[in-house]
Amino acid sequence: MSNPKDLVGAKKAPLDLVPEAGAIMSAPAHKNGADKYGAFNWRENPVQAMTYVAAIKRHLAAWIDGQDLAEDTGIHHFSHIIAGMNILADAMALGNLIDNRPTSGPAADMLRAQDKSESPAKKAYDEAMAVK
Repeated sequence: MSNPKDLVGAKKAPLDLVPEAGAIMSAPAHKNGADKYGAFNWRENPVQAMTYVAAIKRHLAAWIDGQDLAEDTGIHHFSHIIAGMNILADAMALGNLIDNRPTSGPAADMLRAQDKSESPAKKAYDEAMAVK
């Protein structure tokens, strides 16, 4: 027999599946940003999504190209990437995210066309799109 708390807990957000390494790794970048702009500044003023997306893409490109630490901060690029994603998620949840993405383009369709996986989710999506 299960503890009643187990049954309730199973219906909550599964935070036990989220590795703490991400929070720990993003901390230096969050500290760097807090020192520059103020802690949780995105909660006080709306932020433009694409400003953070561009920064995330720059950090990812530098890491892919072989650089581990950002030249301007000495902090790991992953720290900056995770911090940027944390800010986007937090601002979105608060309604403080300015969605300034460009108009929809073909990327999702192009990716789907090259997807050779046979996942049940992809099959269901493809079937749903065929009905339209």
